[in-house]
Amino acid sequence: MMEYKGYTATLEYDELDKIIVGRVQGIKAIIGFDGLNTQELQTKFRESIDFYLDACAQRGTQPNKPYSGKFMVRMQPSEHAIIAHHSKAMGMSINTYVVKKALAEN
Repeated sequence: MMEYKGYTATLEYDELDKIIVGRVQGIKAIIGFDGLNTQELQTKFRESIDFYLDACAQRGTQPNKPYSGKFMVRMQPSEHAIIAHHSKAMGMSINTYVVKKALAEN
């Protein structure tokens, strides 16, 4: 993974073209780049993000923001109590407990 200005990209090797392809994750816009080595990938990733942000500014539109890592969940007080009890029993915060449970489902 690569990070720049809060944006994260994943990398994948393209066997057919013998290049590494990067894609920015966590936003609606599609931003991709490629390169033959890590230096080229880093440069193209940064250029892609800067180009995207400049294009949004020129159009007067807000750029898609990457995921912040926070989300709110509404639930019944009884459900909150159950989750709090289970997380405490496992020695975890509610946040850690919920994330681990959600990721275990996938």
